[in-house]
Amino acid sequence: MPWTTRFAINIGCGDPESRGDIAVHFNVRLPQSYVVRNTRRHDKWGSEETTAFRLFPFKVDRPFTIEVLVDEKETLWAVDGEHYCSFAHRNPSPLVADWLQVTGIRDTDLKIQKTDIYPSTSPPVFDIPMRESATHPRQKDEPIWRPNVIAKLPNGIPEGYQLVIYGR
Repeated sequence: MPWTTRFAINIGCGDPESRGDIAVHFNVRLPQSYVVRNTRRHDKWGSEETTAFRLFPFKVDRPFTIEVLVDEKETLWAVDGEHYCSFAHRNPSPLVADWLQVTGIRDTDLKIQKTDIYPSTSPPVFDIPMRESATHPRQKDEPIWRPNVIAKLPNGIPEGYQLVIYGR
């Protein structure tokens, strides 16, 4: 089966068969390496949003997991356990949506579940180990840090200690 260069997730209101309103349109465009978010109301599209929190995560023929969290102000999108982007609600709000449409994704599985954690497939939150100095060798049980992680401070930041963050 040939792969598609685009896929979309739409959350909408009204009749999806007769061009109902789309509260949230999440459209992945592989050739351009970006994701469009938008709203369609009364058969008119709003302005597209394409900025994201991290680099484009999708690759041809590579499986992925998308988590969607709708709150009162915005829809949050995580890909493979990491926050990717958000979309501020316009009119209509996805909170009153009647339907969900997924197009262009092969081998799709869909679940709707209650959660207290976003993204729920994210890596575990690590404890930050104490070191004598920033140049002290990495401890064998110390995690290999990834970009945009959340870490626990089990002892807070003791007096006289500092956080040292290296990156690029």
